[in-house]
Amino acid sequence: MSKGYITLPVEQGMDDLLKEIAGKWGADAVRNSDGTELPAGIGELGLKVYSTLSLTRADQDWAREHEDQLTQKFLQSDPVTAMDKTVEINIMKGWFDQQFRPDHREQSRKWYEVYDRTTGEKVPEEKWSYEPETTTVTIHDADKYHVYTVNFLAYQIWDTTSMYNYITNNWTGEHIRPMDPNQPETREHLKEYLNEWLDKNPQTDVVRFTSLAYHFTNNFQDVNGEIRSRYRDWLGYHDCTSALALENFEKEYGYALTPEDIIREGCFSDVNSIPTKKYKDWMDFIQRTVAGIAKEWVDIVHAKGRETMMFYCDHHIGSEPYGKYFPEIGLDAIVNPCMSGVELRRVADVPADMVKEVRLYPYFFPVNLEGKPNFPDGDPVGDCQKYWKNIRRAMVQNPADRIGFGGYLSLAVTRPDFIDYVGVLAEEFRTIRDTARTYAKYRAPFKVGILNCWGKIRSWIDDDINDWTKPYRGGVLECLSGMNVDVEFLSFEDVLEGDALDRVQVLINMGDAYTAWSGGEYWKNEQLAVKVRQWVNEKGGGFIGIGDPAAIQTNGHFFQLFDVLGVDKELGFSKSAAKLPFTVQEEHFLTEDGVCADELKHVKNGVYITSLNTDVLCTDDDNVLMAANSYGNGRGLYLTSLKYSEENVRLLHRALFWAAGKEDEMKKWYSENIHVECTCFPEAKKFILLNNSQEEQTTLVYDGQGRTAEITIAPFMSKWYDVDGYFGA
Repeated sequence: MSKGYITLPVEQGMDDLLKEIAGKWGADAVRNSDGTELPAGIGELGLKVYSTLSLTRADQDWAREHEDQLTQKFLQSDPVTAMDKTVEINIMKGWFDQQFRPDHREQSRKWYEVYDRTTGEKVPEEKWSYEPETTTVTIHDADKYHVYTVNFLAYQIWDTTSMYNYITNNWTGEHIRPMDPNQPETREHLKEYLNEWLDKNPQTDVVRFTSLAYHFTNNFQDVNGEIRSRYRDWLGYHDCTSALALENFEKEYGYALTPEDIIREGCFSDVNSIPTKKYKDWMDFIQRTVAGIAKEWVDIVHAKGRETMMFYCDHHIGSEPYGKYFPEIGLDAIVNPCMSGVELRRVADVPADMVKEVRLYPYFFPVNLEGKPNFPDGDPVGDCQKYWKNIRRAMVQNPADRIGFGGYLSLAVTRPDFIDYVGVLAEEFRTIRDTARTYAKYRAPFKVGILNCWGKIRSWIDDDINDWTKPYRGGVLECLSGMNVDVEFLSFEDVLEGDALDRVQVLINMGDAYTAWSGGEYWKNEQLAVKVRQWVNEKGGGFIGIGDPAAIQTNGHFFQLFDVLGVDKELGFSKSAAKLPFTVQEEHFLTEDGVCADELKHVKNGVYITSLNTDVLCTDDDNVLMAANSYGNGRGLYLTSLKYSEENVRLLHRALFWAAGKEDEMKKWYSENIHVECTCFPEAKKFILLNNSQEEQTTLVYDGQGRTAEITIAPFMSKWYDVDGYFGA
């Protein structure tokens, strides 16, 4: 067995087992987790020691004494319909009062707003009053049957992660308060605290910052005694909206933000909403603020001769790794929870010179992410395999530097079968890592661009990011994460103002209409559609639209690239217009491995063809679910949906080569069997096959010159082969 690149979670009272498990896994580092402490004398094991530290919730004595320096955010009251000329609104109704407390300070009242949501107008301040003791706003001279809401500034008085663990994992003890590190007093205090902490923890080699500055948004409510999430945005810039930050923003930018700029009629500037210029300015401001704070912490740690790591999860707002200020922080490493290929690539592709680690699942808790038993009575081996299957295919394309686990090791050791399986997984990871990091791999002869409002800063993120009810669903990006193809994430500005289209041969625009992913209002800029059309027609580009691509109802069409795609969508405005007839094309390059997966069937999407030259490949009654269209020198392809599955990985693989006009080059380092994926490392003269199924598979493998070999591979196995041994020199 080889050794290294594995982080083992530890806790006190397990000294006798640590060496044994570290040996089985080949671990070279240990870490504590939330709720656990490192054993005394841990440094004597000869393993690198990572210590978890959350500065923004570390000194609760300070937090209790400085409650005016807790984190803040804007909230909106529940809507109330006026039944009389006087309307009373309890602004905290619908919010969890153990998580939030309104900011009653006189200087903060300017951040309170009342809106008439029937007219969309702000209610003049002289027409309403606020009573702090009852948290009630009274509107005078209201318009009957109009709907009113209140925007207000609140303190968060219970840290989101602490609260989650109380609710989910039955934690007890003090409610942890989250501190705002941007407050000058707190900022200086946390630097002093960090210096003292480092002196008290000489065994620590790497400070693993569980938190940097601000938590992602997760607002809770009390529904008949059940505490549940009301609003959640993993990418929302909400928990950083303190009165101080807003005032500093106004001084720097020359204009003031209002609560409505963040709340935006109650959608809270969700990541799926098209960002306004004001919101982008706010993001940029917070990123620079957080980078400055984090760099101070990193410099302190480095001055003590230690290393730093950021946990890219709970408190990453403002320190997003694809942001332009992230490199200035100077972190040595980053770690991210990982249960999919997308999450692996989200870390592995970070454009920074640092160690990149992923924390695998299951987490060592009694209950798993689906609320089912985990340790000891669940199926932790099956869960781990389910996640690892998706992660592994992405690892082959761009591996992380390290893997690890988290939680209570005392729970994991109750399942010896799990401990043994992780030993096998760790060895598999090291083998993939060593080859994939050392040698270049065969790539498809084109690059794919993903086009949305966010571009680079939201690399390997899509509209599934907040759908925690279906955490393994995945979609286009999950399919792409394990493919032999290079991917670049582009914003609409990249296309409109730069040469982005010259860098890609296939462009994908996907998502629901009017969202940040599809583009909405951006498509009213005629230059955007003109540029894409010109690129497809003259440069031979391939445009793939999924869901509601280039969608906004204007100028008589919903899909603004209807001519490129060969289809448009009926919203009910032109039902009286006859639609062109079509027949399903029975034979096509795109459907040679089958089409119309279950999620495509029974879809009533209203999509119809706009040209008799459009090849319809999949339908449900009169609804077009998949269509291909030639457009000058290029091509357009429409799909109503694409969720992650082995069948859809193959469908997308074919779609990319077809859209690029490279069908003849598809069968290079290619497996005929959709359950088996192939990647070659020509310089090493090796190729790897991944069996993604739980059954033995036989497949015909093509090399880069058209030669074939039939190979059988065991269930769920990854296996390396010598090129010369199967295809000759």
